[in-house]
Amino acid sequence: MQIFEAMTRYLAYKAERLDQMRDMAIVTGAADALCESETAARMLPGMIARCQGCRDAAACRGWLLVTDRRSDPPPFCANARVFERLAQRD
Repeated sequence: MQIFEAMTRYLAYKAERLDQMRDMAIVTGAADALCESETAARMLPGMIARCQGCRDAAACRGWLLVTDRRSDPPPFCANARVFERLAQRD
């Protein structure tokens, strides 16, 4: 049973990171471009990989908790440049 518990924790962690990436896209104004552009959609696998590999998950979570309006991505964000470029399409 330990393997299933480990898998559950792993998948929960991955889901939490995807939620954070979604929230970051919304706050930075990049969400519409990600949803509406095929080019942006092709960037998603790389963005997900960078987010999943980031060591600043706690900083990201904290930043998102105190940021309730449109904002530039924080400098520690592994996808900051991508979010900035996508937000400029609006």
